[in-house]
Amino acid sequence: MLVSEVFFYFILYFYLLLLKIFVYLYKQTNTHTMKTSTVTTMSELKLQIEAWMTTEAQTTVDTYFAENLTALIAPKFSVSYGRKYAKIMQEHAVWAFIALFNEPNKNIVIGDLLKPASFQMPAKNSCGNILDGTANYWTYGPSRSKQTPK
Repeated sequence: MLVSEVFFYFILYFYLLLLKIFVYLYKQTNTHTMKTSTVTTMSELKLQIEAWMTTEAQTTVDTYFAENLTALIAPKFSVSYGRKYAKIMQEHAVWAFIALFNEPNKNIVIGDLLKPASFQMPAKNSCGNILDGTANYWTYGPSRSKQTPK
């Protein structure tokens, strides 16, 4: 065996070892784990999302339309579930997204309320959390400010 062959196999072994380490670290940081303190199962989370949507979000929209837009009918909410997010629809438009899993690399926690960036994707930053009662929203969707826009 030549010295160059030994060096080649050493470098190859070293790169394979580094690759295994990176794959292991990636799997450790990107696993989706449920928050055990408030939600234990996905079905329980879905029930809490639907309860929040009907009791708080729909009530806010209905109240706003009854007080300010009496000639119009308040739109109704519906929810559809994807792999990572629940999409809150207001007739044919996306009103908000709610995170179904923790995503530590994006600073997203289960129950985070997210503004829609497009029809299929939420914006990057959270607007509070519906599970712990810190969600900021108003009639036209999630709001990043603490005050209700007028």
